[in-house]
Amino acid sequence: MANRPYDHSQLGWIVLLSMGVTLMIFTLQFVLGFGSPKTSPIGYLFISGLTLLIASLFYKLRVMVDTTGIHLIYGIGLIKFHIKPDHVKSVRIVRNPWYYGLGIRIIPKGMLYNIHGLEAVEIIYEDGREKMVRIGSDEVHVLKAYLENKYALDNITE
Repeated sequence: MANRPYDHSQLGWIVLLSMGVTLMIFTLQFVLGFGSPKTSPIGYLFISGLTLLIASLFYKLRVMVDTTGIHLIYGIGLIKFHIKPDHVKSVRIVRNPWYYGLGIRIIPKGMLYNIHGLEAVEIIYEDGREKMVRIGSDEVHVLKAYLENKYALDNITE
């Protein structure tokens, strides 16, 4: 199990749906001419481009674990986060409160990387000082077991 890299991607249906609806509303508004003043073609292209950019940056979260560490990659890959393998101290499964939200968030004691759902794997690691990151996943038990096996960690649960 630990010899093979872990690689799992999750689609952000909420992001895709909300950006699709936003794009549809702006397109209808532009084509049908609703609103005052009317949207200019440049304004429409700007809003459409911005919506597509946001969608491409956050439409999925890919979690990879290999010999170089834990990699979190959002969307098309411009937003990345990396934890070196020798820095991982512990992992556990946690349930985030609903108000922590989705996306990349600063939360008490660390960071949250989440695309949907409330369950996450919390990783405590040392990088000059002790830090914490939570990775939202639809397969938290698989990710936790893989990390414990890969990094020879004790089971830590709460």
